[in-house]
Amino acid sequence: MEKLRVLIVDDEPPICSMVQRFLVMNNYESDFANNGKEAMAKIQSGDYHIVLTDIKMPEMDGLTLMKVAKGLKPDLIFVVMSGYGTLESAIECMKMGALNFIKKPISIVELIATIKKAEDIVFNRNVPIKMKSFLKTIDKEIEITTKALNENLEMIVNYLTGELKELGYKKLSVDNITMALYEALSNAIEHGNLRLKKEISRENKVDVLEMFLKEKMDKLKIDEFAKMKIGIRYIYNPSKIEFIVSDEGPGFNYQDFLKQLDQNIYSESLNKGIFLIKHVVDEMKFNEKGNQLHMIIYTEKED
Repeated sequence: MEKLRVLIVDDEPPICSMVQRFLVMNNYESDFANNGKEAMAKIQSGDYHIVLTDIKMPEMDGLTLMKVAKGLKPDLIFVVMSGYGTLESAIECMKMGALNFIKKPISIVELIATIKKAEDIVFNRNVPIKMKSFLKTIDKEIEITTKALNENLEMIVNYLTGELKELGYKKLSVDNITMALYEALSNAIEHGNLRLKKEISRENKVDVLEMFLKEKMDKLKIDEFAKMKIGIRYIYNPSKIEFIVSDEGPGFNYQDFLKQLDQNIYSESLNKGIFLIKHVVDEMKFNEKGNQLHMIIYTEKED
C-alpha cells in the first residue's frame, strides 16, 4: 500500500524533529524544510501528499507557501501549525484551503487525527461505485446510520463533493465546501446523535481529547446510538449549493453559541466544526431545535 508522504516546514529544528519522529513511528514517509523557500523547491521536485507548515518563517512565510504551492499542485493538502493562533489567521488559513489549523504547543492527539483525516482524503479521492451499497438515496437525499457514516465519512464527503470539480467549480471553492461538509457531518455524529460534550483548556487539552475519542468509540458499540440516523440533503442550482444535515439528537442552544463564537479563540475550542463552517460558507442556519444545519455556498465557476 502506498504510504502518505509528508513535508514538515518549520524554522524550529526541535519541532521538525518531534513531528518527524512521530511520522516515522507511524509508518509515514517524511521530509523537512527550514523555511518556505526551501519547502517550495522540495515541493516542485518532490511528490508529497501533505505539508505541515508554520506561519512565521524567514525567506517565505507559511501562507505565501500555501498560496504558491496550491497554485502549482491544487491537490496538495496543507495543515498549519502556529503559536500565533488568532481568529483572523485561522480563518485566513481555512479560506485558503488548509485542512486544519493546529496551535502550538502541538497536541499529538490532534495531529494524529489530522494526519488520519488527510490520509483518508488522499487515498479515497476516487470514490468507488460500490459505496452506494450502504447509502439509501432518495432523490437528492441520503439517510445513513451513525456508525456507517463514521466508518465511511471521508468516502461519503468525497462522493458528495467530487462531482463539483467536474462541473467546473474552482478548486479552492470545492475544498472549502468539502471541509464544511466534513465538519457538519462530524458534528452530527459526535455532538448530535452520540451527544458527546467537550470543554477544553490549555491545561487539559490532551486528556480531554483522549477521553472524548474513547467515549465516542464506546458509544458507537451501543445500538441505541450506532443505529440513529443522519440525513443529508444536497441541493444544487446554477447560483448556489446547499447542504442540509439533520441528526436525531436533542439539539442545542445555537443562539447563545453563535453569539459567543466570534469571541472564541479557534484552537481553544474543541467544538470548532461550527466555527470553521461559519467562516467558510456564505450562509449558515439552524432549525429551531438545533439538530439540523443548513449551509449555503454561492457558486463560482472557472472562467
